[in-house]
Amino acid sequence: MVKLILVLFIIFWLMGFIQLPILNQTLFVIFGQAFTLYNLLILILILWVLSFLPGIFRTIVLIIFLLWLLSAFGFFGGLSNIFVLILILVIIFSLI
Repeated sequence: MVKLILVLFIIFWLMGFIQLPILNQTLFVIFGQAFTLYNLLILILILWVLSFLPGIFRTIVLIIFLLWLLSAFGFFGGLSNIFVLILILVIIFSLI
């Protein structure tokens, strides 16, 4: 039960339903888009999880990760949360 609550908290935090004000600090600006500490933590989390995935899932996550980076820098407006949700689902399905 505690694991379920922890997983739900992490998913809600990644999707932006739970806001932590300290994570909204801007680290730098690229192409007019602010890259925050929140984005940096997602970047590190995805790279860490990427090392544990098997071959085909690693390729899928890498492609979605590149799309998330483009979205975070403003090339696909507003899709970064959708790409993070897809990444979470791919990781969950790869562990089953």
